[in-house]
Amino acid sequence: MTSDNRSGIRAQQKALNEFPELNPSKKSSKSYYEEVQEDELIALASIYGEDFKRVSSTLNAWKKSDPSFEIRVRSTDVDLSVTLCVTLIASYPKSPPILSLKDDEGLEEETKYKLQEVIKKKPMELLAEEQAMVMEIVNACLDILQDTALVKVAGREIPSLEEERAAHEVAAIKLAHEIREAEEEQKKLEALQHDQIQESLLQGELCRQRAKAKETRRKSRPPLSLLDQSPITMNENRQINRDTLSFEHPITIKDADGNKIQFQAVDSKVCIRNGPNSKCFTVRPI
Repeated sequence: MTSDNRSGIRAQQKALNEFPELNPSKKSSKSYYEEVQEDELIALASIYGEDFKRVSSTLNAWKKSDPSFEIRVRSTDVDLSVTLCVTLIASYPKSPPILSLKDDEGLEEETKYKLQEVIKKKPMELLAEEQAMVMEIVNACLDILQDTALVKVAGREIPSLEEERAAHEVAAIKLAHEIREAEEEQKKLEALQHDQIQESLLQGELCRQRAKAKETRRKSRPPLSLLDQSPITMNENRQINRDTLSFEHPITIKDADGNKIQFQAVDSKVCIRNGPNSKCFTVRPI
């Protein structure tokens, strides 16, 4: 058996000794929450060793004792440390643990404020996952202490509580402004897309109406009687009035809608221009 295995067994036995209510031999069945709590307690005892300590607690409404313990959070600076007090209620991790801090006398007010913000907000951020969260909360507290230690080593002043709050307010205002701008841009984009869709629908409707009108005109136009393809004789010419002009071969043209019109004679001549050697007429096919 390796040293790691022996350490893991000792940590598990320590957690079970300190929390006998979690011992499998004393419980016929466990809820999901109880199993999560048991696994987390064993892991925390193994990770934090002597810095993990059980605290006696009173019975809850179900005549059971909620696991309560303390973890000493230490930074690289021996003067910068704090004790995190934790109680896991019956519905944890669906519900947040009860958290508090103690042994923080050596810390500046600004650091205490940041730590309080962590234990207030961090559990709510992790709640949706319904997973063990104590270690993440401890690490968040440790980050605050480490940042403070680095500032101390660098010889810089820690921002005052008022400055810290002012900075948070400025950041919150900036974030709110950015959110409003993003919402306004989104509204403008949606309005533009709506206008484009409406314009596209309108153009489509206009095209359909034009096509329908074109088809209506085509269908309502009376068919032109096509003359016999054979040449018109002189006797037939005599029967056509003097304004009628006939051609030897049929003529085919297209109207404005692209429909073919075939004719072999025209009438209703109207002179529109006289030239020295020619005249220009408008005519109607017949």
